[in-house]
Amino acid sequence: MTGCLQLEPPWDEGSLMEITEEHLLHLEPVCPYDQAPVHFHSLPNPRRRARYRIACYYCGRQEELDWPPEEAKR
Repeated sequence: MTGCLQLEPPWDEGSLMEITEEHLLHLEPVCPYDQAPVHFHSLPNPRRRARYRIACYYCGRQEELDWPPEEAKR
C-alpha cells in the first residue's frame, strides 16, 4: 500500500550520514525526528553497485541511496 503524503522535512544529508555510520558500526540507527529504529533494505541493482532503501516505519520517511557515495570514490 502506498500513499501520497509528502513528509516534511525530509532527512537532510547530515542525518543520512549519521544513520549510515551507525549502521556501518553495527549500532541500531534511529530516525532523528522520532527516535524510532530505521531499517536498511538492499535493493537489486543491475549495475552491481550497492543500492539501499532506508526507511522509518514510524514516521514513513524513506530514502534510496547508492553505497559507497560518489565522493568516497575519489
